[in-house]
Amino acid sequence: MDFIQVKLQRWFYERRNEAEGTFYDVFCWVEEELKKKIDLAFTLNVFPVDSWRSRVEEEGITFLVNLNKRICDCFQFQFDELPCIHAIAAIEKRNIKKSNFCSYWYLKESWLKTCERQIHPVGYTGSWIVPESVKSQIVKPLDFKVPPGRR
Repeated sequence: MDFIQVKLQRWFYERRNEAEGTFYDVFCWVEEELKKKIDLAFTLNVFPVDSWRSRVEEEGITFLVNLNKRICDCFQFQFDELPCIHAIAAIEKRNIKKSNFCSYWYLKESWLKTCERQIHPVGYTGSWIVPESVKSQIVKPLDFKVPPGRR
């Protein structure tokens, strides 16, 4: 095994151990982000509209949060796919787990799946054995016309 392959395997091994050792349902940094937002969320006024929707007031501005659709009027919930402070306020009001409203890609389960298989580096391009049929092919860029107006 060459140096890069050993280093890469060690890196994946360390990440997998870190993921298995965490007590959170989400990445450690996601849990920290959610904790930072909790303090701000407790300063907001929450008015439940129905079982999933809430009106959340922040400094005189009202935001509508729909936990079922994972949306908020501030658009941060949709953009980050993590609960914003308004969503956290609504979640805390209902006493639900915040990790239930995080994207699958932030969950510990997905983190473990990224490290479960071994990755085999392809090595240096100089050591590749490329058939002549592939080497002889000429690849040209697509035909593209520049539209009129400013570029």
